[in-house]
Amino acid sequence: IQLFTDRRLYRPGQQVHVSLIDFKENNQTKKASVNVADSITLKLYDTEDNEIATKKVLTDAYGTANATFDLPKSGKTGSFSIEANEDYQTDFHVEEYKRPTFTVSIDEYKKAYKAGDTTTVIGHAKTYSGVPVQGAKITYRSSSSIAYWWRSFYHGDEMGDSEELNQETITNADGSFEMRVPIVKPEGGSRRNICFYTVNINADVTSLAGETRSGNMSLPFGDKSTAVVIDGLTGK
Repeated sequence: IQLFTDRRLYRPGQQVHVSLIDFKENNQTKKASVNVADSITLKLYDTEDNEIATKKVLTDAYGTANATFDLPKSGKTGSFSIEANEDYQTDFHVEEYKRPTFTVSIDEYKKAYKAGDTTTVIGHAKTYSGVPVQGAKITYRSSSSIAYWWRSFYHGDEMGDSEELNQETITNADGSFEMRVPIVKPEGGSRRNICFYTVNINADVTSLAGETRSGNMSLPFGDKSTAVVIDGLTGK
């Protein structure tokens, strides 16, 4: 049974629309067929695994069924789940809406760099009226992987993401902060092929009031400084 909710994030008191498909697979032929008129019990659980509600549904001629659950208007928020026949489940989040009071931005990096360098990326935390968010805690992470656009051209060995770097700092009096990010190639893979990569940077900024906002950016680099891709050429 595969379960699907109409969203991944809900507010307390909202409705969760869940749908499912009930099927079986033949291990020999690798073909699947749906289960028609199958009775399925759906259960809604809160963040502490307390059962909130139960619904029984019957699959149609296509092996599908639907149900709607009403979320509690009060109580703890967090990760909720819907379970089917005690063996299959899907998770989603329930959170109170809180209007953000500040934003996080990261400056474009304009200096030259290459693999092996360590760059210093500048970020800013400011309120919507432009007031600096001072003394906020920043946790930032960076890791590198093969550039998404280059994956179809890369013919080397399998290459995973680099080890994720985690660092902490705080904002200055003007709301700015520095992130030292190493430019490293992912682990593994063949070095005989030209390859292009991306360093992904994510910063979580938590103000003294406990509010957290995030900012992210990416830095491209490669074994060559430039890539030219030409489509639509044919030859004989």
